[in-house]
Amino acid sequence: MKAIYFLDPSLFRPVKKTALWLTLFILALFCVETIVVSAEDDAMGALFVVTISSAINPAVAEFVEEAIAKAVTENGACIVIQMDTPGGLAESMRQIVKAMLASRIPVIVYVSPPGARAASAGVMIT
Repeated sequence: MKAIYFLDPSLFRPVKKTALWLTLFILALFCVETIVVSAEDDAMGALFVVTISSAINPAVAEFVEEAIAKAVTENGACIVIQMDTPGGLAESMRQIVKAMLASRIPVIVYVSPPGARAASAGVMIT
């Protein structure tokens, strides 16, 4: 019986020391940059979380717009929209997407808890 490889063993070649040191140097620079960025983020505002656990409708769209506006005015670092929705109205979805695109801070959409869904209009928001 012949062995099946996902990666062909003949593709692996010895790594030269120069390439290894260069890779380690680049990783070290990345770590330093990450630490500096994290320190700057702490100077910014808080993380805002909005939970949507119903159908997308005009009330939800207005709620999300107000939450984004509040996060921006309070100088938030970003806003997270935690979503579990069966879908909803296309016009309300467009209103939410427009608010997300116009936001001056990052908007992160997260489908949660486990087993949650973002169907129909929810897909377009994610």
